[in-house]
This record gives sequence, C-alpha cells and structure tokens, in this order.
Amino acid sequence: MKIRCLMGCAAALLLGVPGVHAGQVGNLTTFTAHTPAKADEVNANFNAVKAAVDDNNSEIGNHEVRIKDVEDKINGSAGFLPGALMDQLKGNRTNDHEGDPLTNDPLGDKTGYIDIISNYTPPANAKAFVQTRCSFDADTANQILQHRIATRGPAGVVVGEQFYQRTVTPAADISVQNINSDYFDLTAGVEYDFGAYFFPGNSSATPPAPPVPTPKGGKNNDHCSAVVMIFRR
Repeated sequence: MKIRCLMGCAAALLLGVPGVHAGQVGNLTTFTAHTPAKADEVNANFNAVKAAVDDNNSEIGNHEVRIKDVEDKINGSAGFLPGALMDQLKGNRTNDHEGDPLTNDPLGDKTGYIDIISNYTPPANAKAFVQTRCSFDADTANQILQHRIATRGPAGVVVGEQFYQRTVTPAADISVQNINSDYFDLTAGVEYDFGAYFFPGNSSATPPAPPVPTPKGGKNNDHCSAVVMIFRR
C-alpha cells in the first residue's frame, strides 16, 4: 500500500539522519501486508514523526544560536574571548651601513630604542607577547650586543624586564646574534610601536659608566626582527 510505503520511508529517513538525537519516534503502529490501514493509525504515525522532526528542528535551532554566540565572541562584533589570539605581527629592520632606509638612522653604534614594528592599535584590551632577534657586525673584537624588548605609546618608551643577554664579538667582520622575549599590556584604541632597547650603560654607577654602543663598523649588514602575538586580555 502506498500509504504504508510513505510511512516506512519517512521513519527510516528520520532515524537515518546522522547527529539527530533530540526527538525519538516511538509508539508507531506496525502495519501487516494485505490488511487495511486505519486512517487514525496512519495519522498517529505521521503525527509522531512530525513531533520528532519538529523537536529536532527546535534543538538544531538552539544549537545554531549557541554556536553563533561563541563565534561572535571569538571573531565578531561581540569581541574576543579572554585569551583568544587576536593578531599576529612581524617586522624587520636593517642597517646597510649607509643609513637605515626608513629613518636614515644607522643601527650600528646604537643605544636606546629603535622601532621594528610600528603603528599597531589593538581593538580590545590585550596582552602582547613579543620576540626579537638582532644580528650585528663589528670591525673589532669585544664589542657588545645586548638588548631588551620595548614598546612605545603615548606615555613614551616602556622597556621590558627580561635581562639583557650579553653577546660579544669574537673578531672583526663576524656577526653575533642576540635574542629576547617579553610581554606587555596594551589598551584598546591606543597606538603602539614594538622594538628593541639597546643597553645604554649604567648611569647609576659612581662615576657613571659610559654608554655601551652596539657593535659597529663591520662589513656585514645589521638586522633586527620581531614577531608579536596579540591576545585578548
């Protein structure tokens, strides 16, 4: 009978859909071949299937709302969840011994702060994890490369707290590397630069120690690179 076939096909289709668990179809009337099907029994079977389908549709709608809410919090207008990765930045700075092409300020023989990544504005209060690596060349042995990570914002330069790691040139024209990592709190809507702060000497010593410039004068180029990961705070 066509009615029996439709009933069986509908039930099989519903029960065979993967991931549908909310509505369970029960108390269906089983029809026997070559026997009449009563309208109220057929309708009861269809109503049971309809109720299960409606229940599943309602549950799917609820899950879609919850998923959309999580997506909005992570990526959308509602902002990022605390701890979520919001941005990744990277940048390089090179001295070709003819002056830095960005500012005409050579890296070699440098003390204090230089920019590596500029003009970043976080969309929400954030924490920046910064890693830097600098490679400098010298024209003699015993020149010292040491830096900390720093940021620059409206309040000026903020130098990180991780130790200066001393790297000493072994001879002329041999490049040495120096690395550092640190993290900083950022305020939403405020523009920041990320860079390196080279050891300026111990001004609190008695008498004050002279500045300790970065290695200079070597034949190879000097480089600094930075990678920044911005997390929602």
